[in-house]
Amino acid sequence: MIVIENFLPDPEALRAEAESAAFQPLVRFFPGVQAPFAFERMNQFIEPHRTTISEAFENVLSFSIIECGFALVTTPPSELLPLQRIPHIDATEPHRLAILAYVSGTQFGGTAFYRHKSTGYEYLDQSRNDLYNIELDRDVEKFGVPKPEYIAGDTDIFDQIAKFDAQPGRAIIYASNSLHSGRIQDAENLSNNVACGRLTLNAFLAPHMQQPTVVK
Repeated sequence: MIVIENFLPDPEALRAEAESAAFQPLVRFFPGVQAPFAFERMNQFIEPHRTTISEAFENVLSFSIIECGFALVTTPPSELLPLQRIPHIDATEPHRLAILAYVSGTQFGGTAFYRHKSTGYEYLDQSRNDLYNIELDRDVEKFGVPKPEYIAGDTDIFDQIAKFDAQPGRAIIYASNSLHSGRIQDAENLSNNVACGRLTLNAFLAPHMQQPTVVK
């Protein structure tokens, strides 16, 4: 996990640009709308930090963008699906990375990371998925379906283990299989208006792994 300040050198210009972006709803249970963003331009933001990112994540030699876009949280708490009320992961593949850069909407909160109490898992991969889902079902049987609200702290099922505030231009970079969620505040006032909503620029990276050195 790393935090880079001023990752976006001009977040206000990006917010203005997003006003004419082609947003579409509900991709992968995201509680809002998303719009594509050019890989080439995202690479311009990443380029000054490539060495920092590669060194921060073990064995990552280099990486390529596989998905990139604006994201605007718009769903009111009363309309959240059950899976939108708990932490999630972006991918189970090992070493995949995610970049979440805040463009605007600081009043709506940042991002938090979680540990599943029953299993102790802070991340999921293929080997953990089945047990996690079994234990999660048991948790729901015991504690009930989470209330229709954004998770923003410890619950009966999850412990919050880290949180980061939204700040225009700031980026957090983390393993895509980490359990996390937007730490949404003032949720009743979420807006689909880019000028006053919670807007981020997100990217997902596929790494090219450094082969370990074999000592003979």
